[in-house]
Amino acid sequence: MVSDKMIWEPAESLTLAPRPHYAQIINWSSLSLPWSSFRLPKELILEFFQNLDAMLEDVQPAGRKLNRDDESLLNRYCVVLALFEQCVRRMPSVGWDLFTIKPSSADDLVQFPHSDWIDDLCAMSELFYNQTGGKFTEDAVLNPTFDGSAYVGGADADVILDSCLIDFKTTINSKIEGRALYQLLGYSLLDFSNQYGIERVGFYLPRQGRFFTWQLEDLISQLQVSYPLPMQRLQLEFKDEIGFPLTDEDCNNLDIIRSVQYN
Repeated sequence: MVSDKMIWEPAESLTLAPRPHYAQIINWSSLSLPWSSFRLPKELILEFFQNLDAMLEDVQPAGRKLNRDDESLLNRYCVVLALFEQCVRRMPSVGWDLFTIKPSSADDLVQFPHSDWIDDLCAMSELFYNQTGGKFTEDAVLNPTFDGSAYVGGADADVILDSCLIDFKTTINSKIEGRALYQLLGYSLLDFSNQYGIERVGFYLPRQGRFFTWQLEDLISQLQVSYPLPMQRLQLEFKDEIGFPLTDEDCNNLDIIRSVQYN
């Protein structure tokens, strides 16, 4: 996820809070915190993104398999983007790589990722291309958020490919934990307006090159051991549970559901 929010905001705009939506701020130089001596100037960040745009224009990576040099370079930029994203999603920690690089130029950032990291990413991207190259033509929504996302801490999923919600799991094991299935179902329940028309859900395991998918209705039925409920009713009860604003029609339907349930 690349945000257009400025990640070089002055430190005085920082307010400590349990859920740090401020964490996109990288220049903490005026704070009395362990990493306060670290600076990542706005000019350096701008240079990095200008170089990224130039690289993408030159390499044209979309929809094709790259040679090893181009793939390695692209993955180096991806690692740095992941470091930036880490600042958006979590409370900063003094041990983070972004605070130990201390770059003097954008090239220093790009050269930071270790060679074994890049080898690992190249192996996964090549496997993805070989196993799923046909999916490059499908409609894709990256990092989708949902109607109810803000009510559960801003949840965003990985990708939706042609009405199939896919979550990536880079585990070295091919076992899918039960809670991961509930995570997929939770994302689907948050799409109250059916904005994405999700019909299927599943996982892609990048290290194994394997897809696992289910029809959404089938997964709901399998996860409900007793008293299976339709998707519409689950969404309505989920709305009420998380405090999402209910319409008059929602309230009426919820009253009907409860009267049937308890009488």
